[in-house]
Amino acid sequence: WTEEVEQAVHRGIELLPYIAEIYPVGGAAERLNTGLPAARFEFLGKNLLTRVIEDLQAREQLYFERYGVEILTPIAMMTSEVGDNHEHVINLCKEAHYFGRPKELFFFFKQPLVPTFDRTGKWHVTEPLTLDLKPNGHGVIWKLARENGVFDWLKKLGRTHALVRQ
Repeated sequence: WTEEVEQAVHRGIELLPYIAEIYPVGGAAERLNTGLPAARFEFLGKNLLTRVIEDLQAREQLYFERYGVEILTPIAMMTSEVGDNHEHVINLCKEAHYFGRPKELFFFFKQPLVPTFDRTGKWHVTEPLTLDLKPNGHGVIWKLARENGVFDWLKKLGRTHALVRQ
């Protein structure tokens, strides 16, 4: 822990009122073989989305303790249609009463699905003439955020920076 690190930490806390968070939660978590999207995957008794938001709330609490001002960070979530991921994430937020936050501080947008293929270039199909579609990954998150109005929404909320959390 150096003086430079100390200064960076303090500067990061100081800038929290200008930062939004973007969560790419569109994954189907197929490698976990649970049948649930990654956002609903349980770890130590809580789902992963709850854990990420609790981490955010801890940083907001730290800001309050330091400056005496309550802040609430807007959250944009990129979901997908795979395994009803979008509905799972929306329902998870509803069930958690939006984690005690105003619903208006959440913005949901969907990543597109793309066809999959094997190492030889052969398309995967789920049935004749039906391509197997999967989320296209995080590489287009900035493009999708711009096209779906995420940055305009954040600008209206006075946020000038965004942190992508996974």
